[in-house]
Amino acid sequence: MDQALISPRQLPWSRFEVLAERGVISRELAEDMRKSVGFRNIVVQNSEVVDWQVVFAICRHHLDQFRQFAEVFMDPLG
Repeated sequence: MDQALISPRQLPWSRFEVLAERGVISRELAEDMRKSVGFRNIVVQNSEVVDWQVVFAICRHHLDQFRQFAEVFMDPLG
């Protein structure tokens, strides 16, 4: 699909912006999650040249934003 025909609100990372605008998550967390989507896209589209030690380091040391995001949507009664 032609990117020019896609509304910015339809792009995956824009969902985080909407959540931040509505006060569901912080703007900082929205930005971190947007970067994560971008990183994921790079890894998927260029897996043959990815430095997997970098991916491992990110997975090992930079998961706090995913925990923060998950906590927002966890059932407090669960």
